[in-house]
Amino acid sequence: MNLCRVLMQEHRIIEKILNMFELEIKMFTEEKHIDPISIYVSIDFIRTYINQVHHGKEENILFRELSKKDLSPEHGNIMNELKVEHKYSGNILSKLIVTNNRYFDGEDTFQEIISYLKELKQFYPQHIKEEDEHFFDSILDYFDEEEQAKIISEFGGYDKKVLQWKYRKVETVLKERIQFAAEADINRHHNVEDDKIIPITDQERRRFKRKQVRLSVSIDKFLLKTGKSMSGTILDISAGGIRFSIPKVPVLEMASNRELTEFCIGFNLPNNFLPIVVKCHLKRVIEIAAEIQIGAAFLDTDFHSQEALQQYLH
Repeated sequence: MNLCRVLMQEHRIIEKILNMFELEIKMFTEEKHIDPISIYVSIDFIRTYINQVHHGKEENILFRELSKKDLSPEHGNIMNELKVEHKYSGNILSKLIVTNNRYFDGEDTFQEIISYLKELKQFYPQHIKEEDEHFFDSILDYFDEEEQAKIISEFGGYDKKVLQWKYRKVETVLKERIQFAAEADINRHHNVEDDKIIPITDQERRRFKRKQVRLSVSIDKFLLKTGKSMSGTILDISAGGIRFSIPKVPVLEMASNRELTEFCIGFNLPNNFLPIVVKCHLKRVIEIAAEIQIGAAFLDTDFHSQEALQQYLH
């Protein structure tokens, strides 16, 4: 395999996620709300897979080696343009991150977030096309087979910074998230007891050893009567469930039907680059001073999330 095929394969992964961005933007716009888990996964993919790993391979390895060659004016100009474009996309991402944080701190930055997502969605296909059609194949003549093999080997060092299989799952994660949001929206509109508050207690013995932690968590909006998402802090976690705290809110929606006692959370484990997204079943709610502590059992964990949890807990 030549060195550019490696980068072009990563382009195909990026294109698949960009297609999901379009559906994500549509979901946000229709609901007039930013889903915290979807945006969390999307930002992490851009920041880690595209900017740090993919662009890192291009700038810190390929462009470095090309700069040692006697490049034609055309190739030199294109390489410099690509560097500028990488910086541009990084700046847009930085603005998106800041704006997203402001949104979940209570500011109305909804339109700014949508604008930055659309800008990135429009930018990346053009950037990829420029590299694929006008640069990659034409610069191969600067390297012999041994040099290409050395560069590909160095690419592998960047791959060790992330779990590649996890980022290949981002498309599936976003698809499931968008589908879950659609189904929950249907349940919310067809439930006739939306305002009924039911105290939920749990007398079950814990079957899993729990680990005390302090990790940030994003909580799905369908847990709250207000319909808003919020962030909280994980207090302890096991292979079967979680306990986290959120700031005290006026009313939690503890509906009688099963669908509205299920919600999603998203969080990052240390040294695990792709967020864990898990569907949970509400088990207990305790008010303590200015916070609410929530206990929940995991309903739906895919193999890789379960594996990451097991490794973290042992």
